[in-house]
Amino acid sequence: MAAEASQVPTPEQIEKNQVRFETELEFVQALANPWYLHSLAQQGHLDDPTFLNYLAYLAYFQRPRYARFVHYPLCLQHLDLLKLESFRHALKDSAFITERLAAQQLGQWATWRQGKINGTGGAVGNMNGKINGHGSHAETKEAVAGV
Repeated sequence: MAAEASQVPTPEQIEKNQVRFETELEFVQALANPWYLHSLAQQGHLDDPTFLNYLAYLAYFQRPRYARFVHYPLCLQHLDLLKLESFRHALKDSAFITERLAAQQLGQWATWRQGKINGTGGAVGNMNGKINGHGSHAETKEAVAGV
């Protein structure tokens, strides 16, 4: 009986867990910003094994149970792409940011409501397809493979 009581989180533990979750969610969503990714690359964070382990840990946000809290689904694409060394290297190049990532993001923003209206799922439903003529998640992977 005592073991069961010790497993119930205290209000302090609940609050700490909520703060941690919200902090991690906010950071993951910041990954949707191509210029933030560029900054992380320029500062060398994307070469730090500890930071890369943290990004791997944050992959739990890709599970539906947690993805439902994400407001910027592009961050989940970027979280996936950050596993690729070639993508992390390409992020140091501002031309790559402008020509590839920012263009994809703008294209996605321009038509995200169309997907909701016609039932194709909007940004989340189209994450692996073409993003308004600016390439897809898979095409970005292919593009950075040649970098």
